[in-house]
Amino acid sequence: MGIKIALSNHKGGVGKSTIVINLSSYLLKYYKKILVIDFDPQANTTWALCEYASEIRYKIEDILRFGVSNDTDNDKVAEKFEELVRQATVDMFRDNGQISLIGSSLALSQTKLELARYESVVYFRIIDIIRKVSNNYDLVLIDTPPSIEMLTAAAVTASDYIIMPITLDLLAMNGAMDIKQVIVPTAHKYYNPDLKVLGVVINKWSKTNVARSTKEIAKKTFGSELFKTEITRSVKIGELATTRGTVDYRSPKTKSDVEFIALAEEIYKRIKG
Repeated sequence: MGIKIALSNHKGGVGKSTIVINLSSYLLKYYKKILVIDFDPQANTTWALCEYASEIRYKIEDILRFGVSNDTDNDKVAEKFEELVRQATVDMFRDNGQISLIGSSLALSQTKLELARYESVVYFRIIDIIRKVSNNYDLVLIDTPPSIEMLTAAAVTASDYIIMPITLDLLAMNGAMDIKQVIVPTAHKYYNPDLKVLGVVINKWSKTNVARSTKEIAKKTFGSELFKTEITRSVKIGELATTRGTVDYRSPKTKSDVEFIALAEEIYKRIKG
């Protein structure tokens, strides 16, 4: 079963999807088969990684709907589940490995409402689904919604690690602390005592006086959990919202490229211990 990392922050606008999208490519240096699961109904990760995202017939909402409402431990059901996962998975081959994507869409918001009727089992079954679809990969990256809710909690709880992207404003830091203080302790107590905070990454860094002073607060707040690597605010990264793709393919040998190389290496070293 692959190493699972959930990327999460209670506050939106911190560039969480941008981090997921780019790490899926940069971490291929260390993990040759990487799965990205888009748990965010905004589907930014899906759109950026897959140029024909709108044509994908099945997405994570279909997998969740089937997996929660059926007993996937039953052999016949398991076969149908595996086939659904296969059809929902988009494989993208790079020179140094394979990125696979299970995408999402706005329909995921409606699916969450539908699954509420399975209140007594839905949380556990989503965790089980995440673990089952992760079996054939070296690494799994999960993009979560910018809120504390069922999908975020299940994704974090099913994971081995959590990475929390922040921008240097107090709301973003509070959003990360919400995840750390609300979801992580619950996961430790009831479901996954081995879950670890892998780190907090500063995104959209710019050298302003306000950012410098807020960075000192971040250091005091997160301590050794703060990654040394920071991702600078960049026009090149901003262009990806239009051009799709990842920095290493669209803007190699730029400052952003160097930063993501360093972040991927730091993540790998923390996992290896």
